[in-house]
Formats: sequence, C-alpha cells, structure tokens
Amino acid sequence: MSVPSFSISFVIVPLAMNARILIEAIFPVSKKTEKTASLTFSEIYSSVVMNNISGLTTLLAVVYAKDLPWDYSAEVLTILVVCAIVGILGVSRTEYPFWTCLLAFFLYPFSLGLYCFVVLVLHWN
Repeated sequence: MSVPSFSISFVIVPLAMNARILIEAIFPVSKKTEKTASLTFSEIYSSVVMNNISGLTTLLAVVYAKDLPWDYSAEVLTILVVCAIVGILGVSRTEYPFWTCLLAFFLYPFSLGLYCFVVLVLHWN
C-alpha cells in the first residue's frame, strides 16, 4: 500500500483504536446537559492518558527486555507533553467547559507538529 509507517502509527492506529470510545461518548452528550458533557470529556481524557501510558510502558518493556537500541526520544517526548497537558487539565477541573474540548481536539495536530519540529528542526531520532 506504500503508506509511510509514521502515518500508520500516528494517524491510522490511534483513530481505529479510539473510534469506539468516540462513538460511545457521542450518545450521552446528545442529552446536552453540562453534567453529561463533563462526564464524557472526563472519560475521553482518562482514556487518552491511559492509552498513552500503557503504550509507553509496553514500548519501554520491550526495548528493555530485548536490549534494543533507543530510537524513540521524539515520540516519547511528544506523548509525555500531551499526557502532561491532559493530566493537568483533568486533575485541576471537575467540570469541563467547551474550551477544554477544543483544547483536547487541538492537542492532536499540536502533537504531530511537535513531533515534526523535534525530528526536523532539532534532529532527534
């Protein structure tokens, strides 16, 4: 198919893995109350953090167990920055206004841009 591995690992796989959560989150929000919206955002934020942390843990375990060379600094930095932003947002709020939803949606293109910046400008491998 000649799809770059970057596109598969950072675009296609995350969308495929989280599509079910997104679809399940849309239906409760259709009630349009602040409480259901806040609960939906909370569920999405927690699943994002848990998916990323479990993925990082698996990667670190495989690299350590197989004694592989470490070539993932840019990816790990990007994931940690996004997890830190979402984690701080999740810990500091009990109700999520609409701007937090916009922030969460813009973190995905931000993370792709951060990764490209770190690789292309800072020359991290």
